[in-house]
Amino acid sequence: MTSHRPRRAMPAPVAAGLTRVARVAVPILLVSTGVTGVVVSAWPAESQVGTRALSAVPSVGPSTLAPVANVSEAPPPTSTSQPTSTSQPTPASAAPPAGQPTPEAKDTISDLSEAKTEAMAKPKAEATLTGSPSPKPKPKPKVTDTKFASSALNVRIKPTENAKVVGEIKVGEKVSVTDTVKGDYRYISFDKQGYWVKKKYLVDNKTSVAAAAGISSQPCSRSKGVESGLTADAVKVYRGICARFPKVTSFGGNRSGGGNHGSGRAIDAMVDGADGAAIASWVRANAKRLGVSEVIYAQRIWTVQRGGDGWRSMSDRGSATANHYDHVHVSVYGTRASS
Repeated sequence: MTSHRPRRAMPAPVAAGLTRVARVAVPILLVSTGVTGVVVSAWPAESQVGTRALSAVPSVGPSTLAPVANVSEAPPPTSTSQPTSTSQPTPASAAPPAGQPTPEAKDTISDLSEAKTEAMAKPKAEATLTGSPSPKPKPKPKVTDTKFASSALNVRIKPTENAKVVGEIKVGEKVSVTDTVKGDYRYISFDKQGYWVKKKYLVDNKTSVAAAAGISSQPCSRSKGVESGLTADAVKVYRGICARFPKVTSFGGNRSGGGNHGSGRAIDAMVDGADGAAIASWVRANAKRLGVSEVIYAQRIWTVQRGGDGWRSMSDRGSATANHYDHVHVSVYGTRASS
């Protein structure tokens, strides 16, 4: 029969020491598992095997546990025969003093400040885009018919004589009209917008335009002696105005003092207001047929040489007559009328 060799019993001091180490190592292992960064050395020195190993294990207290954020900054444990304790945080990883923001908080505050500055720097006009709505556009006029201008027409923003003029319609030009009429004016479509013109100068067709623009050669029965000393062109202007504008009862012609009147090359039609403006426009529209060189009315002048400039303002001469507010002045070349 084979006899079994009895196992050698472990010396009592060594067994007791290992038991104590196990009792201490298990809690430390749990602590190091729950709190990252705690490093504990529990190896006893070789010379102390068989003695009380409990003295080689340091106690774990609040000061021994390092903050989680500073684990990477903790120095590695030294490899000595003596047990070491957990390293303390370096000064660089220490928490900031009370009342002062952390670096992360400072970055957040900086970002908010930049966003506020950018918002304040936006133009005010951008904010108005979300404000009150813009006014509604003016509705287009409802065109119901087509007419023709028998005379040059001033296009006005309102149906009054003193309203602002925004354009001019030439003789014979087609006009898109509406059924809206106020006093002497009719509402029309001009550049796709609604404006006003004198309705009496709107005719149905071009034949009517030619008749309306016709220049009479019949002597004027409302005044006497005006033709004396006038050139052929001045006579034509005088008779044409007399026949077309019956409201004019007084004219001025040749007189001493020099200038165009002194040479028989000028006519004054004594009239003001809307009638004066109508005569001035008619003469301008028929300048070539009448042999006209210039027209003056209401402190404005128009000349053939600068016809593209339209009416030009004149300096103040001190009175209504001197500024041509009470009459239309027409100068002619003398004998250049084309018909």
